[in-house]
Amino acid sequence: MEKQYREDLEYFLEQAQNKHLDFYFLHSDEEMNRYIDNYLSNNPIKNKYDFLYFMKSLIKYMSGVHDAHSAIYDTKSIKLPIKIKCIGDNVFIDKCIDDTFQKSKIISINGIDINVIKKELEQTISYGTNSWLKAKIEGDLTNVSNLLMLPSINPDSNKIVIETTKGNLDFSCYDEVKRNVAINQKLENNISIKNNILVYKYPKCHEYYKPNLEEIQNIISNSNIEGFILDLRGNSGGNSQIIEPLIDYLATTDLKLTALVDRHVFSSGRFAVVEMQKIGSKVVGEDIGTPINCFGYIAPGGETPNTNFTFNFAKRYWYKDENINLMRSIHTKDELQAMQKNFFEPQYIELDKQIELTEEEYLTTNEDIVLEKTYQYMIEELEKIK
Repeated sequence: MEKQYREDLEYFLEQAQNKHLDFYFLHSDEEMNRYIDNYLSNNPIKNKYDFLYFMKSLIKYMSGVHDAHSAIYDTKSIKLPIKIKCIGDNVFIDKCIDDTFQKSKIISINGIDINVIKKELEQTISYGTNSWLKAKIEGDLTNVSNLLMLPSINPDSNKIVIETTKGNLDFSCYDEVKRNVAINQKLENNISIKNNILVYKYPKCHEYYKPNLEEIQNIISNSNIEGFILDLRGNSGGNSQIIEPLIDYLATTDLKLTALVDRHVFSSGRFAVVEMQKIGSKVVGEDIGTPINCFGYIAPGGETPNTNFTFNFAKRYWYKDENINLMRSIHTKDELQAMQKNFFEPQYIELDKQIELTEEEYLTTNEDIVLEKTYQYMIEELEKIK
C-alpha cells in the first residue's frame, strides 16, 4: 500500500479508537490486522477508489450486523439525477430527468451486469436487515464514487452508462446535472383522510415535519375519525423527540392505530415504531432497515488527510429495556463490555401484516398501492371491534 493510503488508514483507525463506542466490539485488533493483510494481498490499492472500497469493506467487517451507522464516504462525489427502486430481485429507475426511462429495469452499468454490481456493493454495506441492504443499494447506485470504486468498473471512466429495458442513460462522472424537482420534492401535505381514517406522513424525524398537534386534535374531534395511520415510510431518523407529543396524545384516544413502515425506517425512525407499539399500535408494511438493538447516534469522526474521505462513528449502543418498555442506550465501553453475549443478539420489529409492492403493481400503476392496502387492513381491523 502506498504511503498516502497507509497514512489515511492509520489516521482512521486512530480516530476509531478514540471516537467509536467500541470499534473492536466484534473483532480484535489482531483479527482486524489479519483481515487487512489478507485483503491487501489479494486486492492491491492503486487509486483512491480502490482505497474507498477497501475502507468500506473494512468497516463492514468490523461492524457486522451491529453497526450500520459508522461509515466512510466521498462528500465530493456527484449524485446522479435519478432515483432507484429495488423490487424483488430487480432494480428499476424509479424517477429520472427523462420521463422516458421511468420504471425501466436496469440491465447493466458500464457494461457490467447489475447483479454483479449489487454483489460488489454488498461487500461494502453494513446492514442489520436485508431491507437496509436494499435501501443502501438504491442510494449507492446513484453515487458516482460508489460506482467507480467497484472492482468491475474502470475507475478512469468518464461516463456512467446505465443500460435499461428502455435504452441507455449516459451521465458524466464529473459534471453535476441539474436535478429534477420531482426527485427532490418536499412533502407539502402530510395529512389525508379516507374512510374515517386519518393518515399522518412523517418521513423524517425533523422539525420540518413536526406534527401540528392542535390541527390533528381538531380533525379527530370534528371528523368522526376512527383510525389513525402514522406513515413512517422513508424515515431514516433524526431527532426522536419530535414525534413524542403526538404519540402521547394518541395514547389518550380510542383510535385504532397503525404504523406503516418500509426498508428506509432507520435509526430514530424505529424509535417511533417502538413507541407506537407501546400504545397498542399495529405495524404493517415491509421489514424496517434496522434491528431494534444496535449501535447508533452518529458522532463526527473526521476526514482522511490524503484522500479527503469523510468518516463518522457510532457513539452509543441502543436497546429496548423490556422492564420499562423504552429505548435506552449504553454510553461507555466498560458498560458495553460488561454485558452478556446474548444481550447483543439482534431483536427485530415484528410486523402484524406484511404489505409490499409487487413488481406487477409497480409497473402498472402510479397509485400508492401500499397505502391503499393499509387502508383496507385498517377497515378490516375496525370491523372487528364493531
